[in-house]
Amino acid sequence: MMTVGVGNVRHRPVGQKTALYLRGLALTAALLGSTGMASAASDITGTWGRAGKLGLKWGSMEPPPPLKEPYATQWKALEAKKAAAFADGTPYANNGTRCLPDGPPLMMEAIYPMEFLQTPGQVTIIAEERSQIRRIWLDSKQVSLDDFPPGYYGNSVGHWSGNVLEVSTIGFKDDVRINDAPHSPQMELRERIHLVAPDLMHDDVTVIDPQYLMKPWSWSYAYKRLPGYHLMEFVCDNNLEQVDATGHTIINIPKR
Repeated sequence: MMTVGVGNVRHRPVGQKTALYLRGLALTAALLGSTGMASAASDITGTWGRAGKLGLKWGSMEPPPPLKEPYATQWKALEAKKAAAFADGTPYANNGTRCLPDGPPLMMEAIYPMEFLQTPGQVTIIAEERSQIRRIWLDSKQVSLDDFPPGYYGNSVGHWSGNVLEVSTIGFKDDVRINDAPHSPQMELRERIHLVAPDLMHDDVTVIDPQYLMKPWSWSYAYKRLPGYHLMEFVCDNNLEQVDATGHTIINIPKR
C-alpha cells in the first residue's frame, strides 16, 4: 500500500495502481497548465455504457418530478393510464416509437452505449441509440431564448471547473418531455459530468423550472468505460412499431 498526498497534506493509504494513476494525473495536469483543454484528470473521451441506476427503482432512471399542482395530479393520472395500457399490451407511443430523438437528459440514460469526444472548444456526445448527437460548446456564452429556436437538444454550453464539466442547457421544444413532465420555455438543465474513478463517470443532473416544479429535480447517471467498443449504426428505417389514432403503439408486420 502507498500513501498519496498533495504538498504537506497526506491522505489515507491507497493501492499502488491507484497511487500511480493519481500521480500521473497530477503530473499531466501540471504539464498541461492553462490551455483551455481539460486535464488528463478530466479525460472523458471514449465509449461509455450504463453502470447501474444509483438507487432508483428499475423502470425509470429518474425519480418522479416534484411538480406543482395541478400538474402533479395530471402527471400521476397520465402515468396510471400508461401503466394500464402497458399491462394491456397496448403501450403509449414515445419518441422511440416515432423515430424522434430524446435529447438531453434522457439520451444520457445510455440504454445503448455513448461516445464522448473532447476537441478544442467543444465536447461531443454520440448516442448509439438512434445515432443522436449532442454538442456542448465550451467557454461560450449561453444564447438568448428570444434568438434560439427550440429544439430536441436545446443549446448546451459548458466549462471545466477543476475536473468537473459543468453544463447548462436551455431551449427545449414543448413536446420534449422528461418522463412526461410538462415544462416551461425557460426550463434549464444543469449537469456536472465528472470521473469518480479512472473507468467510472457520473452525470449529476438538475432540472430548474420554477413555473412547474416545487423545487429543483435532481438525479445522477453512472457510466463505465467500454474499452474497444465501437458504436454501431442505429437508424430508424425499419421500424415495425407504429402509432394508432389513440396514441398507442401497434406492431405492423408487413405481409409477404
